[in-house]
Amino acid sequence: MWSGETMARDPGSRAGRKAVRGGQTQHGTYALEFALAFPVFFIIFYGALTIGLIAIAQHLLKLAAEDGARATLRYFVAAPSGAQGAPQVLQLKGRLAHGCAIADDRAKWLNEVIVSAVPNCEAYLTKPCSPAEGGCRVDLDAAPADTPVCTDASGCEAKVVVSYSYRSNPLIPVVPLVSMLVPDVIEGSASVLLDPEMLQ
Repeated sequence: MWSGETMARDPGSRAGRKAVRGGQTQHGTYALEFALAFPVFFIIFYGALTIGLIAIAQHLLKLAAEDGARATLRYFVAAPSGAQGAPQVLQLKGRLAHGCAIADDRAKWLNEVIVSAVPNCEAYLTKPCSPAEGGCRVDLDAAPADTPVCTDASGCEAKVVVSYSYRSNPLIPVVPLVSMLVPDVIEGSASVLLDPEMLQ
């Protein structure tokens, strides 16, 4: 007579053995699905994390370059007595060197995060080559001593570039498949127009 209570299946019975085997099969299916899906989700997550860190690092390098470029506008160096070269050239070299010093200081966080990470800064001068061309790099060491490099007619720009070998020193380890998203070098750059009257 059925009393309304649930009767437990006997594991030794045929129905009980089927239930046990069914539960084991179901657990095995879950494990197989997890083993197949986990690598895909991990690569997606790790790839997004890698791209995010690269974007942040590149943005901070650009900020460092912008601070360096602005420093070339504020810096003034007086030509020392007996110095060889035109005063304007000496001041331009001083401004560019000061701009890189500021940019290096702003980017030193990389060296604090990764000991072997050393950002590279380069500052140089550009001026129009012709109305149809863009800026051409100016070699200040070869600039004539009796002719100003920057004039009202030509104008010139100071450009600061801060670069970093990311593939050699990544912020997080690079794993297969994600490595194709990692650039060899990331950089940030900025330029400012110099007023020739400030370079006398």
